[in-house]
Amino acid sequence: IEGMRERFKRRSVFHRPCAHKVARLRQQIARAARAGDVDETVALRTQLCDLEPERIEHLTALASTLATFEDTAAALAALDRARDLPDSAHTATLDAALARLRGDVGLVTGDYAGAADAYQVALDLPINDARRRSLDLKRMAAEAPEQARTIVRYFSMFDRVRTEASNRTARIYLATQLAQTPSWARAGHYLLGRQLLFSGLFDAASQHLAASLGQPMPTDPRTPGAWPDATTAPTLTPALTREAWRSLTEARLRAGRYDDARAALDGWAREPLRSGDRAKIQMWRRRVDFFEAHAAHARGPARADP
Repeated sequence: IEGMRERFKRRSVFHRPCAHKVARLRQQIARAARAGDVDETVALRTQLCDLEPERIEHLTALASTLATFEDTAAALAALDRARDLPDSAHTATLDAALARLRGDVGLVTGDYAGAADAYQVALDLPINDARRRSLDLKRMAAEAPEQARTIVRYFSMFDRVRTEASNRTARIYLATQLAQTPSWARAGHYLLGRQLLFSGLFDAASQHLAASLGQPMPTDPRTPGAWPDATTAPTLTPALTREAWRSLTEARLRAGRYDDARAALDGWAREPLRSGDRAKIQMWRRRVDFFEAHAAHARGPARADP
């Protein structure tokens, strides 16, 4: 509700000055960025900020560009300028993005106390669960920075070149490192389980997601002792816990383990729930029932192997 209230606080495009010029500048910025022209990209973003000086999103985009090319002093100056704009320029969504970006700059530069404070500011605002989960992980890194560099690399903070394939490979590797670190074991298993779920490895994803929720990992005789005991590791935050149960439900459902999927839904239902969670749980129960009822039909008649 608060998020929608903030959305409709913003002026429409018809009340913005120079809307066409802004659109042209955005196109020029995109071309300069694709061409790798740093100076031109920064100059055009600065021009956009001057054209609409009370648009926080222009200043955060400028700060992100500056931080990407390691001009952190200028990036922080742009964030300070955005912070000091009048109240009419602020919404909860923009302020959360502003605080998140300030936290990212702090985490990358080693200002862990400043990063933790900034992430907490963002977490105190009305944001959705997806943003809350990433902020929870970043705040954990700021408060216990022995793995801060791993989290920075996991989230590709201010990376100049990104591809889906390179990100996925790097994230699986980094999540594995975290899962093998006792103090980060549950968070690592959560991240690794999510990446394996995205990759279609549903049984493996189920094992790691269950471990993130405190269930022991099955012993693999080929690699004994590969995973430290995650049952004694710090528990996940409520937002991460809810998503771990949801992801575990999905992984087990997609593996065809319908009773296990229902058990995951029962675990999810025992957590402190927010408005809407019960409806989501009921939706997943109907989904499990549907797939189980139609599983034989979907597989088709049995046939001999060629």
